[in-house]
Amino acid sequence: MKGTVVATWIRTCRKLYDDNTVDKAMQFIGWDSNRIFTPAENVDDKKVKEVIGYIAKEKNIGIGDLWRKIGKDNIIAFHKDFPAFFDHENLYSFFRSLFDVHVVMTKKFPGAKPPLVTIEPISNNEAIFFYKSDRAMFDYFLGLTDGSKEYFKENIDVQEIERTENSLKLKLKFENDIYFKKVFKFNKLMSLGFIKDISGKVAILTFLISFICNIVIIGPNSIIKSLVSSLVTSIIVYIPTSLLMRPKEYIKTELERITENKYLEDGDIATGDFFEELFRLIKGHKNVIKKDFVGFKGVTDEMNTFVDNINGISNSMNHTSEEISGVVEQVAIVQLVKQRIQNMQLLF
Repeated sequence: MKGTVVATWIRTCRKLYDDNTVDKAMQFIGWDSNRIFTPAENVDDKKVKEVIGYIAKEKNIGIGDLWRKIGKDNIIAFHKDFPAFFDHENLYSFFRSLFDVHVVMTKKFPGAKPPLVTIEPISNNEAIFFYKSDRAMFDYFLGLTDGSKEYFKENIDVQEIERTENSLKLKLKFENDIYFKKVFKFNKLMSLGFIKDISGKVAILTFLISFICNIVIIGPNSIIKSLVSSLVTSIIVYIPTSLLMRPKEYIKTELERITENKYLEDGDIATGDFFEELFRLIKGHKNVIKKDFVGFKGVTDEMNTFVDNINGISNSMNHTSEEISGVVEQVAIVQLVKQRIQNMQLLF
């Protein structure tokens, strides 16, 4: 477990109970009660659980209950330390961002093993919240969920539907809609279940309309002529429609660049129709993201520099501490030698 998380847990325990109990728990497992945990430090999971177990025993509460209290309170602590992660409109969007947050934390702290947390909507106001971790800290996860509900002031129904050795699956029911799916029935009908291309759909529609019109005009006795005429018409319609839909590929490519955070290339398309307007809107959004990305990158660089400086100071302090310890040890040896000399002088 990374030191930054352990430090948060220790602070929470001191807040929930008292310093004396936490100090005893830390000393019980061989830690200094004033120990400072560095962000990149790897702390033994077993030691952490022993500390929590000691506190739970001292306060006569279940270990699971204590972990749930810690998780609930940690939302406040995490918001204080990482306010940007809580910049969401509602609880659902916050839960959806947790996967990306853990990916970022994994990159920032080599060796970190955050849990896998995902959420998938199953209806307009229900979703499956999934947690998976070899640490199996289910009560802590439930506590974080409780704290998140309070922070976003949303009363959601939480139902546990599955639990294994290392995973937990919850069904969440939100007060407001979290998901919508607009079905365009005519589009689905014209796809015939497998046609995705708009040009193909237009060609099929043209064929059907043309065939019906030919039957009415020419008569049912000339079905072959009607079929051929309708087929030729649909092919004629398919070709120019495909040409008219070509800008779609450029728009798709531009969206893929945005998804991949590629903002260097710039350009426009000229079509004289709605594709041109769509591309203009996408380009405008791209410019907004580019500005935000530059600002975010600057903040990130500053944070990285700050962390590097802190680590440098920490290493320097450790080195200084070792030097002081060496000096103290030497002074002690000198004092011991002086004492022995004095004792010898008394003897003689």
